[in-house]
Amino acid sequence: MVGLVLPRVDVTRAHLIRLARSGAPTAKEPHVTSTTQTAPAPAANLATGKAHTTEAPGLGRSILIFGTVSFITVFVLVAAGLRVTGSELSTAIGLGMFAAIWGGGGFGAMIGGVMHATRLEQQELVAAEAKTASTTV
Repeated sequence: MVGLVLPRVDVTRAHLIRLARSGAPTAKEPHVTSTTQTAPAPAANLATGKAHTTEAPGLGRSILIFGTVSFITVFVLVAAGLRVTGSELSTAIGLGMFAAIWGGGGFGAMIGGVMHATRLEQQELVAAEAKTASTTV
């Protein structure tokens, strides 16, 4: 089987970033000479090489954020509540950590997953409604 042999092009991330910042045309963007100013291409993310987007955070990020916030909130509320009622500091911290580990993180992770799924469903519903509206007009 004969395959197509393409020349090897070695492009570094730094070169891609310089191209993006300079506004030079790329393969996807033809060179146009005009008097109007065009917006520069968004700077690429150094880790992935992809342009920054405004997409919603992923499922893992939502779970991590909600789990962490819930863990901290449960710990602070339980520990502070026990201290206000007169418990010793070590007892308040210990019971606060117990409640945060077994209740806070898991509950927050569950809510984070539900919020992410709900956000995606709403986006899909809006897109479907827009598509239906555009086809019926």
